[in-house]
Amino acid sequence: MPCEVDKFDPSHAMPGERISIEGAGFVRPTTVMFWGDAAGIAVQVEDDSELTVTVPEGAKTGIVTAKNINGEGRSSVSFTVDDPGPVRVQRFEPIHGQTGEQIKIFGKGFTNGRSVKFGPYQATQIRWMSDAILIASVPLNAPKNSRLKIEVTTADGSGKSPTDFLVD
Repeated sequence: MPCEVDKFDPSHAMPGERISIEGAGFVRPTTVMFWGDAAGIAVQVEDDSELTVTVPEGAKTGIVTAKNINGEGRSSVSFTVDDPGPVRVQRFEPIHGQTGEQIKIFGKGFTNGRSVKFGPYQATQIRWMSDAILIASVPLNAPKNSRLKIEVTTADGSGKSPTDFLVD
């Protein structure tokens, strides 16, 4: 069956977020290209009609292409890449930890930092290292086994992590 790209779920996302693509003819390996010549990250073929992929940096709103041994399929509609804004949380290390543990957070726009939250819980110990790196302690009141987005707020706005932090 030829490779086809029919639908995105969700229909828009920011770089660093995962989306599902529905279509046909998906086999391993399948590559995904976003408009702007940006290769999809961590493409996972779920079955012959669905795959998941992380939207890469540099992706632009436009046509998405999937390619494999069955050929190349192009979307008939555009995928929308959302503007992440001036503050961006890209990743953090480690991806899980206990309350009180220091977490290194990477992104951009951290200048003029005001606060860091793990879900609704305010981090009290924050070291603003640079415009792209900060270190924050997991709040002591964050519930064990919870999955929380990390949100950084500065004078210029705020940004949330694309993935959840797991409180051990």
